[in-house]
Amino acid sequence: MKHTRLISSLLLVPVMALTLGGCMETPDLEGTATLTVYDQNTSFSGELTGWFADVIKDKFDVVLNFKSASDMAFAAYIENGDLGDIIIFSNENDYATVRNAGLLLDWEYQNCLEDYAPYINEHYADALSKNRSLNDDSKIYGINGNIALDTDNHEDFANVCYIRWDLYARLGYPAVNTLEDFENIIEDITALAREEDGSSSIYGISLFNSWDGYMLSSAEAIAAMYGYTAWGPGLYNISTDSYETCVDKEGIYIRALKFFNSLYRKGLIDPDSMSQTYELAKKDYEKGRAVFGLYGVVASDYNNLTHLSQNKSMMPVTAADFKTSCTQKSSYGSDYVWSVSYSTKYPDRCLELIDWLFSPDGMLTMMYGPQELTWDYDDNGLPYITEFGYECLSNTSTVMTDGYSGTYVDGFVDFGCPTLNKSTLIEGLDGVTYDYLTWQSTIDSKWYSDNYSSYDNALSQWSEYTGFDSTDEYIENTGYTVYPVTSYSMPSISMDYTVSEQEIANDLCTYSWNAVYADTEAEFDEIIDEMCSSVTSRYGYDKVIEFYEEQLELYKASIE
Repeated sequence: MKHTRLISSLLLVPVMALTLGGCMETPDLEGTATLTVYDQNTSFSGELTGWFADVIKDKFDVVLNFKSASDMAFAAYIENGDLGDIIIFSNENDYATVRNAGLLLDWEYQNCLEDYAPYINEHYADALSKNRSLNDDSKIYGINGNIALDTDNHEDFANVCYIRWDLYARLGYPAVNTLEDFENIIEDITALAREEDGSSSIYGISLFNSWDGYMLSSAEAIAAMYGYTAWGPGLYNISTDSYETCVDKEGIYIRALKFFNSLYRKGLIDPDSMSQTYELAKKDYEKGRAVFGLYGVVASDYNNLTHLSQNKSMMPVTAADFKTSCTQKSSYGSDYVWSVSYSTKYPDRCLELIDWLFSPDGMLTMMYGPQELTWDYDDNGLPYITEFGYECLSNTSTVMTDGYSGTYVDGFVDFGCPTLNKSTLIEGLDGVTYDYLTWQSTIDSKWYSDNYSSYDNALSQWSEYTGFDSTDEYIENTGYTVYPVTSYSMPSISMDYTVSEQEIANDLCTYSWNAVYADTEAEFDEIIDEMCSSVTSRYGYDKVIEFYEEQLELYKASIE
């Protein structure tokens, strides 16, 4: 239930009659349609090219042109009443801002949804119902993305400690009972890695600031391992039904900061962490410059063929007292919202494209390339990767054939917000997900043997010691915390307190980084005192906390 803060702006656009841009009144325009896309979760701008552009040009006769999605651009686009044709929001607050400005198409006007998005209309009743519940007029102005069908299962664990397993084994697998036990292990493994590499530029952990919001994402990750989820300027634990603010000196957030500071004072944190991006941190792990991480994505970067062939790997290790949080897969979707502009000239093509993107064919194409060329269905209706598809997976610079332009990697669409959950089941196929690495045809292929036998060997060594075949089984055995599916959506805080909200978040992030970089324990304590004083003395602090506590009660009521 991570809450993304509202990007506040002064809305100068009057609320328009939302039915004026209805489908029936759209002229029947011939020829190729250029659709402008505003996607808050991508940095790409310009015309989309490559094989995906070729696919949708042939299928829908459309060209996609992405607009800049910066915060400043968002406010300007609203003021001018023009965000584009297809609008993709990273959070429901910004969606509500644009909806209230009258800039979104009513999907049910003149049967738009039934006529132009029949797959969505038939298969995603829960997600459509959730969108309807977001709107005071009970209309549908979009659909939430990241939808899952297998709602009995939970999402993958996003926050997991990964460690250089080969070096951990050399230490004799020392026990980890609680968070702080990692400190000496990280110190010893870093020393082994530096000795092995002959370099002092290897660190215990490499952090980054890209995901910071209300608080440091790295500290939030630690809190998640104890069952917490971010909730405004604080953290909620559903297992203990407790809410604590980030300025609770006995709370999990400051405990996490203290853990990082202890690592810093031992020279175990990459000194560039405060200023570097996620992409730079990923490169550190890919090159083996850090031995401990908080996310599975960094481990996957280290576990390349080069390292695996040297019997080096990063594998998960949990503390005995962890209760790692995860979210139940949701048929309602997450905070991402796909919408269409009220003023578009092409509501039919916008909805037809979105409908296809939410279908199995569209999802598989987005993930793997053009159907028939890189993937297809076999005689039993099961998806498989073609031989050329395997070539592309092995070398993303492979030049496309069959009339598709550019290389394989050039063609991938730059949508930053998913339509369907990538690990969910494919509609109509029993037990088959969208993850090609789980398909039996992939597992039986020579390509898999060539590329994953080394990883399977590393996994088997980890499994032999832990007694588990997968990360999920391992973490579930230790104990975990599930946040159930709910149609609840966090509303925007009153405009009277949006500035207060931003100032609180800025204080938390600035002081937190300074505390991580404190040279002594006394300096750390002093910075924490200053952070707590600054945050709690901000105008509107009590009102902000009151708002999130009230919303927490509504959230809890929605799952009872």
